[in-house]
Amino acid sequence: MSDINRTPWPDRVRVAAWAALVLVVVWPRLVGFTTDSDAFIDVARTFLEGKGLAQSVVDFWRPAIPDPLGMWPPVYPLAIAAFGALGVALPLAARLVSAISYVLFALAFHGLARRAGGRPFAFVTTLVVLLGPGLAQAGATAWSEPPYLFLLTLALATAWDLVHDEIPSELQATVSGILLGLAADTRYLGIGLVPLVFVLVARRARGRVLVFWTLGALVPVALWAAHNLAAFGRPFGPELPPGVRDGSQGLRATPISGLSVTAFHPISGVVVLPRMIAFASRSRAVTGASSFHGPAGSIAREPRNVGHPRVRIRSLIVTGTPSSAPAGAPRCHRVSDARAALRAPSASTSTNALCRVPSFAI
Repeated sequence: MSDINRTPWPDRVRVAAWAALVLVVVWPRLVGFTTDSDAFIDVARTFLEGKGLAQSVVDFWRPAIPDPLGMWPPVYPLAIAAFGALGVALPLAARLVSAISYVLFALAFHGLARRAGGRPFAFVTTLVVLLGPGLAQAGATAWSEPPYLFLLTLALATAWDLVHDEIPSELQATVSGILLGLAADTRYLGIGLVPLVFVLVARRARGRVLVFWTLGALVPVALWAAHNLAAFGRPFGPELPPGVRDGSQGLRATPISGLSVTAFHPISGVVVLPRMIAFASRSRAVTGASSFHGPAGSIAREPRNVGHPRVRIRSLIVTGTPSSAPAGAPRCHRVSDARAALRAPSASTSTNALCRVPSFAI
């Protein structure tokens, strides 16, 4: 790395202090754990117990328990296990890994921005990125995003040096490639970036330097892909259950008349029925919300009662909406006025077209 790209230590201290200050503000305001967090901690626990990289918690992603890790790559659970081996409680270790990675990401991003646009540009962009609510939340939560972003950003910064240094070294190329490979072993999304960064590096790097970078990037990915092939017959983890592939968020929606999950699609032990306040279908006449003052004339035809709206078989989203006939649906308003007059003991009342879909969960 040339001297012009080298970040002075005072600047690094400032950036690290900014990131730490963000964490101090955000950390106490978050629970810090989600379902994915529980799964990461469980994998770290089973690894420390000598059971290998396996998951034993009940989760709708998993076809059976305990089963080999594959839905997520291994770097983040292994980092949690490393802190756990030092005596740190695993829940705290999971958040510490994310927090430390958040600070390291800030340093790596500042270095990359400094290479691209200079010192003032690096300070401004780093501060804007650190204050992003999503990234700040990830830094204080037991998620794998912070270590992934740190490894990816550091890999990009070292790849930048490979492209711009006059005489890049083979060791430099190997380290850059390994960092990108480890990023891909933290989040599967990183695998798609390997060929893109290869194109960037191949612009200047040639011969042994390019070979060493390629090997460094591909070996970690290949090792984990081989593990998945042996465990699941797929290079990138187990196949999702049918309900998840259909977009039901892992919960199998059963018809109103059904009370159990069919044996053909076991996802979880919970049967979920849609529960919502649903609007009437657009094709039906409705009793619109209105108020009536004074007598009303007779109406020749009454609308049909509002029934349940249509619901997609594989979704909990209602497809029907209130009636939208031309010119404000005057017939619906007349019908509504007449019904209101018949029902109301006084001169004013109101009705609406909402109906509740019967629902419950076991």
